[in-house]
Amino acid sequence: MGTAPRRSSGGKPISTSIPEPLRVARQELLPRLDALGSLLESEGDARAREFFTRIAHSIRHCQETEDLAEAFLALSTSAFQGFQLSAASTFLVDQVLEQAQQLAHTLSADPADVQ
Repeated sequence: MGTAPRRSSGGKPISTSIPEPLRVARQELLPRLDALGSLLESEGDARAREFFTRIAHSIRHCQETEDLAEAFLALSTSAFQGFQLSAASTFLVDQVLEQAQQLAHTLSADPADVQ
């Protein structure tokens, strides 16, 4: 005898699986953001660390794929924050931005075009 699916107040089943874009964001972006936060902490850059930690927190707590848009928008402003990043930090930021851009492109693609 199986367990009945959880339902919202409107009677619709609530999915307990993580949407693919959220899974990818968590598996690909979070480790890099966490590494960046640790590096920035060791370098003593509290302002940059707070900025990227806040984005990681946002991704970690996304419930729906659409919630990623806010985190990606914040990431897109990183170049305008005035951070003086080390070469190692810049490298990690570039990796995060590239991965986020690829994921955002996938999210915005017309499903009819995806094969």
